[in-house]
Amino acid sequence: MARIEIDNQAGIIARVRNSLNSMFTEIYETISGTEEKHMDFSVLLPGATPPALVAFGDYYYYVFDVGEDVHIHFDVPHDWDGTSDFQIEVAWAINEAYAASSGEVQWRADWSATPVGESFVAPAHTGQLDSGDINIPAVAITRIDSEIGSIPGASLVIDDCVGIRVSRIAIDAGANPVQDPAIACIHIHYYKNKP
Repeated sequence: MARIEIDNQAGIIARVRNSLNSMFTEIYETISGTEEKHMDFSVLLPGATPPALVAFGDYYYYVFDVGEDVHIHFDVPHDWDGTSDFQIEVAWAINEAYAASSGEVQWRADWSATPVGESFVAPAHTGQLDSGDINIPAVAITRIDSEIGSIPGASLVIDDCVGIRVSRIAIDAGANPVQDPAIACIHIHYYKNKP
């Protein structure tokens, strides 16, 4: 015979006791803390030098030459865990396969955070993040998710309007691919507080 006992210890929602041998099985659930969330942007706003829009199969990609850029923006969500950062990641591909020492790209994200009552033109909190050189994939048109960097949570408050300009920049070393890389979407990862 078994019985359920409600337990008030953190993280334990129930204990099941077997009366034959007095052993307990504890059932755990995380009822507080944080969980990872993400926002996806597949419609990218053209920048000062916008990339071309090209179809690969069922997807539209923004094909970047060096210096071309796109924009996204969002408000810092109310469920955000204020101790965590916002990670910027791009999902991209290229119609070319990597060969020995041939084919790297680099992405950049310029960002700014504007609270209510502050100028969009010159906000107090801004930054620039570079991905470093990234090898193109061994198989053409393979999806790659690459982290560009993270916006520090210390620079943000809930309801800030965050603007991000993503661009392809020159590589630090190595060789450029023959084809241009293409972004399908931009992901923003953050941690939310659980209710």
